[in-house]
Amino acid sequence: MSSGERERPDPARSEAIAKTAQVFGELKEAVILADTDRRITWVNQAFTELMGYTLDDLRGRKTEILYDRTRDNAQIGRTRHYTSRAPVKPDYMVNYRHKAGRLIRSETIGWAVRDKAGEVIGFAALIRDMDELLDLHDVMSRLYDVSSSQDMSGQEKIHAIMRIGCEYFRLPTAMVTQVQGGQCTVLHAQSTIVDLSAGMQFALSDMFCGLALSEDGPLTIADAHRGGFPALGCIAGLNQRCYIGIPLTVDKERFGTLSFSSPIARSAFSAEEVDLIKLFAAWVAQEIAITRACEELSRAASTDWLTRAASRRQFQPDLEAALVEYCTSGRQASLLMIDIDHFKQINDRFGHAAGDMALRELAERLRRLLPFGGRLYRIGGEEFACLLPDHAVGEARELALQMREAVARMRLHQPGGDLRFTVSLGIAALHRGLTVPDAWLSEADAALYAAKTAGRNRVACAGTDQVRDMFGPGRTSASRRLKLVGTRGA
Repeated sequence: MSSGERERPDPARSEAIAKTAQVFGELKEAVILADTDRRITWVNQAFTELMGYTLDDLRGRKTEILYDRTRDNAQIGRTRHYTSRAPVKPDYMVNYRHKAGRLIRSETIGWAVRDKAGEVIGFAALIRDMDELLDLHDVMSRLYDVSSSQDMSGQEKIHAIMRIGCEYFRLPTAMVTQVQGGQCTVLHAQSTIVDLSAGMQFALSDMFCGLALSEDGPLTIADAHRGGFPALGCIAGLNQRCYIGIPLTVDKERFGTLSFSSPIARSAFSAEEVDLIKLFAAWVAQEIAITRACEELSRAASTDWLTRAASRRQFQPDLEAALVEYCTSGRQASLLMIDIDHFKQINDRFGHAAGDMALRELAERLRRLLPFGGRLYRIGGEEFACLLPDHAVGEARELALQMREAVARMRLHQPGGDLRFTVSLGIAALHRGLTVPDAWLSEADAALYAAKTAGRNRVACAGTDQVRDMFGPGRTSASRRLKLVGTRGA
């Protein structure tokens, strides 16, 4: 028969195809029939829904049109589509292409269609979409890699989990929020279609996360326009027509929400998707808890427990940073050293509890006077330091005088009488001669020593004749004196 001739209808073949179509017509899984030349003769509705092709699109065409790779079609033809009676494993994994071009990963079960005499008259295949199962396997593998990574920070892990969720749910927007009172604050966000960033705030009543918080589990909204949900402001403002969100519980308390959304409606979320967002939420909540714990430890390490001033541990890196900025950009800064006069006498007369009160009250009074950007440190027993960015020596001296006067006016009521005390202050401003933090600290410490020697309750500035005379060769070094400040009572 020439290539231009049509093949004559075979009644037996037609009957077999009709019976097969009757059996598989209502099946919810995709089924396709082809003749011995692998020309498509029939597909069911489920096939059309999965692949995008109708029977009219495919009738008489070779099955190779369906495959992602031509060599897969050829390989399957050589090993599976033959007319002998030799047994063959019926199921195999193969990738197809949707009519619109989307990749479809599938498990295919194939078998021969035979007539009453047992002769092969065609082939049938049942195609199962494995995308969801394979996607889930891929997600679990990626989540494990993220959660076990030693190179990623907590924030990087959260953002990685959000990216995985956006890809799996096929939703373009993801958010992690914290809820306090009636406000919802965005902590982490990523979106390809909406302008979202950390720190943005919304009224809880205008957010789907408010509804999610009232749920015991995930809140799923396939189409907010048809689901009977209120017309919340977030639908328009954040383009949330489709939404899946879940409360986050951190340290046994409701913290906020994790959500994924899209401006386009979709089919109902599957049970697997609901289970997966629970897993996402557990990992995100864990990273938030770990980050909070680390931040608390860092704050504790960098903050003096008694006065709440920054600690000596934080003082050194801040001093180095200010010096580097001065050397690179010329940004001025001054350093104040502050020491309580006769502190040992306070402890001896009023007791150590009163001494602790004096330290706390002094720190609070100094903090009130600090300018924007200034920071207070407790670097020894009764010795404090202030780092003053953008302050030349004259401005620093005016502030030091205010501090001295404010402390001199303080009255702390005690059973043995009012507790009053004074402070001495030393100032050193940055200049080109300073190349290391210890040199800057030495100048400020020398100025403090000069103020003490001159009678206490005074302010002295580095660079004056008085300071050079007081802190000449043979004097104790700044690093040595810092080691002794905790025991010094003068």
